[in-house]
Amino acid sequence: MAYTIRYSDESIEDLRAISKHYMEINISLGNRFKEAFLGAESNLLRNPYAFSKINYKDFRRIIIRKFPYKVIYRIEKEIIQVFCVSHFARSNRYVKNRLRK
Repeated sequence: MAYTIRYSDESIEDLRAISKHYMEINISLGNRFKEAFLGAESNLLRNPYAFSKINYKDFRRIIIRKFPYKVIYRIEKEIIQVFCVSHFARSNRYVKNRLRK
């Protein structure tokens, strides 16, 4: 089955802020984050059911390798809907509040 990914406006804003943060620290670090994110995205497209469910409805998460971020998503037929890109230090309550929107 071929999947497509759709990003919520909030998740796009999350990614912009994270990328900007790493680019301000070091351009190569920003580029490594982008590559790591694209790798996670590729893995997600290959098999979205391979990643952990979280304890909230039908949401799942994939971890961005070498960076302390997780991508929270839900599978709706052939569409992978990304709702949030969150730092590990963020509380579960914060993530759940974002998913309720």
